Amino acid sequence: MAVGWSGADPQEAADPEDYELGSRQQANEPITLTHVRVWAGENEIDYPGRVGKIWTTSGVLLASAVMPTSLPVGWSTHELSSPVERLAGEQYVVSYPTGGNYGVLVDALDDAVVSADGAVTTLSSAAVPNGVYNENPGSFPSLSVGNWYGVDVAYDLGVASGTAPTITAVDVASDGLQVEVTITATDPDGLDDATYRVDWGDGTTTSGSTPILTHAYATFGVKAILARVTDAGGLSGYAAAAVDVQAAPGDGSQSPIHPVQAAIHARLTGDNTLMGMVTGVWDQVPEPAVKPYVRIGDHLSIPDNDHGGFGRNITVTVHVWTEARGNADGQAIARRIGVLLDHRPRELTVTGHRVVSIRNEFDQAVPTTDPQVRHHVIRFRIITSQVEE
Repeated sequence: MAVGWSGADPQEAADPEDYELGSRQQANEPITLTHVRVWAGENEIDYPGRVGKIWTTSGVLLASAVMPTSLPVGWSTHELSSPVERLAGEQYVVSYPTGGNYGVLVDALDDAVVSADGAVTTLSSAAVPNGVYNENPGSFPSLSVGNWYGVDVAYDLGVASGTAPTITAVDVASDGLQVEVTITATDPDGLDDATYRVDWGDGTTTSGSTPILTHAYATFGVKAILARVTDAGGLSGYAAAAVDVQAAPGDGSQSPIHPVQAAIHARLTGDNTLMGMVTGVWDQVPEPAVKPYVRIGDHLSIPDNDHGGFGRNITVTVHVWTEARGNADGQAIARRIGVLLDHRPRELTVTGHRVVSIRNEFDQAVPTTDPQVRHHVIRFRIITSQVEE
């Protein structure tokens, strides 16, 4: 069994935030990924339900590895639910979640790093997004900073011979927490003695000799599942699907939109510095209103369920209106709003929900038809998770 990373061991970083940390690698010859490999320091923080993952570069989950709540110090390997074959030139992303304190080598991916046997390259961040992460553990790590985090793979050289099965359909039926999956597949080598398996996305798997598999979830929400068919020659085909496990009427996800807007309003109006710069902060601006003022504007909310709970990925726009010939006044107000909100999840009290992260995505000066009026638009991305009662 070989490993992908041939560079120095990482150093432990102290960070209280939750992340999904990853690395993008490429097979230089046919290989079969068998384990997720992770480095942990002495102060690594426990994370219940930790699962390592192998993804395509577009975010399709290929396989997962159940990991312990507390990682051993140094390197540890964790077996994948199913091997993943990669041919020469094919890339993938390996990742794992952390609740704080992780291994990192800053800017270590300025250049590509080739494994000791030459079969795997950890790609340079100058060539592709690498040193990837996501602020929502369990989600595909698509953001990049160029650091190398202590996550890697173990693999065997070569792949099985023959033709792998192709999954043509994954049909999902649910009745409350009970789910049934029917896998339809084809294989030129035949499907006699094939094994069917489903990774249910909650840390459990079911396998059998028939294409119909069932599972009972413990919680409601959208579940990402991975179906696999392995033929008698050991070759596997994969397909991803999702199921929305619905609760009974009256249960389930509560919208965080109004509580989030109320929390932003309270945060802004509670700052004496900002309120000394504007006449008010409103959702609906009263008539007449004297500029400069702030309006909490439109939002977009997307389900972002994970770990058996309900989450939301929300974008909220904040508008600054000033009456001035230049942008200086509006920029000063926008900067103060950024100080109050950007990377300040603990400063927002959202009833029924926890703010996982809040980030300023952009601040734009928008032209108006009145040369005396200036308009600034600031957008924030907010990740929330619903607090169970």
